[in-house]
Amino acid sequence: MGFFDDEMPEIKLGDLDNIPCSSRKVGGGRAKKDRKYPNRDGQSSEDLGREPYTFELEIPLFAGVDPNHYPSMADALRSILDDPPDALEYRDHELGTMHVSVDPWTEDLDASKRDGVIFRIKLTEDDQDAGAAFRVLTSQPNAEDMGARLDDELAAAGVTEPNMVTALDRGGVGLNASERSFSSGSMWSTQATRVTERINDGIATAEQIGAYVDTIRGRVDVLLAQPQMQDPANGSAMTAAILFLDAIVLLGDAASASAAIEVEEVILDVVSVFDVASRLYGDEQRAAEILQRNPGISPLFIRPGTRLRVASL
Repeated sequence: MGFFDDEMPEIKLGDLDNIPCSSRKVGGGRAKKDRKYPNRDGQSSEDLGREPYTFELEIPLFAGVDPNHYPSMADALRSILDDPPDALEYRDHELGTMHVSVDPWTEDLDASKRDGVIFRIKLTEDDQDAGAAFRVLTSQPNAEDMGARLDDELAAAGVTEPNMVTALDRGGVGLNASERSFSSGSMWSTQATRVTERINDGIATAEQIGAYVDTIRGRVDVLLAQPQMQDPANGSAMTAAILFLDAIVLLGDAASASAAIEVEEVILDVVSVFDVASRLYGDEQRAAEILQRNPGISPLFIRPGTRLRVASL
């Protein structure tokens, strides 16, 4: 039964943990409503949101691989599939933990492969989210976590930080001054921290957030072009780089959707930044935000004719 030794990371379904998985196929996409009108060429499409994830899993359970897999784990899995709880949790090694529903499944028993069965099951995400890209019950690995993982994988692959700093400079996407002050082994997690701080301070516009993400995308492109990353033995490092970029993109997309539009406010008389915050937002506490958007202005005496950059909301 050595064929089943080569497995993907184990999954969890309900209370049943450490389930071996030999094959996993994920489905997704965007739901759209096509609209066509008389005497108009082409069509327009309305984005209705993300489709639920679907997971097609092949689960081999053989006593020859692990005595606990058959029949005990097989019986427990069959019980979950036959009578799933109202809120069935599935833990995926990449997408985290989410609620799922059980679709039709099959169980293959082959006389030539005794003492075991192969389950082929399909699960459909059963969470509805009001705004995020997708909802998980446990926290999704964030950009800083993915950066730390990438740092570890690159160290194991022999991709040194000094060489990467040089490669990024040559690629036109070099680190800025604050990003160069990282401790050993934290080059990519430090970048994630800087981007997260810039996005979470509430000052960045959607265009600025997009620029942050594009910079990281360019740096990951340079990283993936390094000779060590082309070595099949370093596949886990390449995977870590892609997951790191995905985390940054997800963070940027979520922030861009709620980012305020920056507009210009012309001051007509002598006011303080607190007066401006109170008039625009009804909240003097947002004076700090105005100061961040307009470095160099006097907090107490803003002259007439001054043009301030302020958020529209």
